[in-house]
This record gives sequence, C-alpha cells and structure tokens, in this order.
Amino acid sequence: MKAPHLSDEEIQTYALRLDTVSEEIHTHIQECELCRQKAQAYQLLFTTLEKPVAPVFDFDLAAEVIQQLPPTETITSDSRFTSYSVGGGVLVGIGMLFFYFFNYPIYLFEGLSSITLSILLTATVGISLFLGYDLYAKYQKQLKVLNLS
Repeated sequence: MKAPHLSDEEIQTYALRLDTVSEEIHTHIQECELCRQKAQAYQLLFTTLEKPVAPVFDFDLAAEVIQQLPPTETITSDSRFTSYSVGGGVLVGIGMLFFYFFNYPIYLFEGLSSITLSILLTATVGISLFLGYDLYAKYQKQLKVLNLS
C-alpha cells in the first residue's frame, strides 16, 4: 500500500529548509513523482521571490510623453506688463472718479456736451467689445489645444 501524499506545508518546508525535514519526508519526495514536482515548483517560486528582477524599459517614457504634448506658446512679459499697467490705470481712474464724485454722481457728466459724451460712450463700448472678443478668441484657442471643443 502506498503512503498518502505530503501536505502542502510539509512540501513547502522541504522546499525552504531541506536540512530540517525528517528522513520520511525526504524519502517520500524521492519516491513520489507528484510530491517531487510540487517541491520543485515551490523551490522555483521561493527563489524567484527572493531575487526579484527589476523591470527594464527599453524606451524613454519621459521622451514619449513630452513628444505627445502640444507645443507651448511663449507670452512675452512686455505684453503682460502693458496689460496689467493699463488695467491698473483704469481701476485707479475709476476709483478716483468715485472718490471725488461719490456724493454727486448726477453732476459727473453735467458739463459735457452731448457730442463729447457720445464719443466717450462709443469709445468705451468699442474698446469693451474688442477686449471681450479677444478674450473669447483666446478661450476658444485654449479649448482647441485641450481637444475639448
């Protein structure tokens, strides 16, 4: 009658520490083909786990990602400085107007002729429309860069 097969724990002990197993386990593994195959599989598994192989990439990941990015536009600091200084000047001017004429807003345009008032109003509306269109065009361009449009 054949002896029963070894448990997984006994086979793992044999695969890890060959010198600490009993003579019966050693003899059984030498005679039983199934248990010997299991022991060899465990030995292969344990040696693989002890010495993990570092993954090797045969390509430069950073170069691949950078290659797929859209080209960037450089904005000169001069145009930003001009925009900020004009915007700041407008805000300071509006602030001064409100400071001096806060109590008398109705008298703000009293001394102006109708032609002067219409020129000021037309210029203000025209500049506002131009800046609004420019802002909208930049927004559309950024959407196209992000492929969201």
